[in-house]
Amino acid sequence: MGALISGLLELLQWLAATFARLGGWLVDTVQRVAAWIWGVLDYALTWLWNAAVDVIIWTFNAFFWVLGHVLELPILALTLLVRILPQMPSDWVFVDNVLIPAFNVANQILPISEAVSILSLWLSFYSLMAVWRIITFIRGGR
Repeated sequence: MGALISGLLELLQWLAATFARLGGWLVDTVQRVAAWIWGVLDYALTWLWNAAVDVIIWTFNAFFWVLGHVLELPILALTLLVRILPQMPSDWVFVDNVLIPAFNVANQILPISEAVSILSLWLSFYSLMAVWRIITFIRGGR
């Protein structure tokens, strides 16, 4: 009777070990298949995302290419119009008659040296403000 119970116990232990190994193999197989499926999905989603980004970039490039050519058309039309106009008289000089008097009037209103100094003061103030913002950003925004 003891030998029968001992043999039955060994059989049950062998079956338990076999089912444990089978269950481990099954879990490992399911995990590997799931990882492979996830890898395929990850590749497909990454490819789709990169393709969408490429399409958006191509769309922006095409839009701005068309916009640039459309904005170039008035310049071409004005260039054609200027070519059609007759030649300027040789005795009328644009620089002497128009530009220099306009420059003199503008220089009397705001002299160039003062305009340059005002611009340099403005640029130095805003550059100091930019440096201050960088410092406060580095310090944590306080």
